[in-house]
Amino acid sequence: MLTDDAMREVLRSQRMLVGFLRNPKMRDVLVDALNGGSDGTDARLAPLGWWREDGPDPDRLSHHFAALTTLASEHGLLAYGPISAWPDNDSERPELVRTVIDRVFVGVSRGWLTESELTARIGVLFFDEAGLRRYAVDTGLLERETDGSRYWQAEPSS
Repeated sequence: MLTDDAMREVLRSQRMLVGFLRNPKMRDVLVDALNGGSDGTDARLAPLGWWREDGPDPDRLSHHFAALTTLASEHGLLAYGPISAWPDNDSERPELVRTVIDRVFVGVSRGWLTESELTARIGVLFFDEAGLRRYAVDTGLLERETDGSRYWQAEPSS
């Protein structure tokens, strides 16, 4: 399992790579370097984290590829341990909570969970089980019995 810092480093590098690919000049620099045209020494590529003075670092590139493959997999959200903080940007909270709640209810054939089941499942994905559960109820993503004994996903509004 990658640490939060290692995951951030991989994602930072990949965001930078996307930025390179969106910029025609940097895309040309990258393509040229990968094809050996610049003899692999273009210092502008060093921030990618997997580029050395003499070209791509196969070990670092393999590490980045493996981390991204894991993250993109069906269980990628579980690969790095629970999310350890609420998003800094409040506008990102609804998407985070929706994603966690959707994952929590995968495979729940009876359509509902007890409070303890829900709390345990949220805890696998997120550090603040009660806070996320309350947020989901308050925003209408989850519904519950009045006594809080059972929770289920709300029907999507049309």
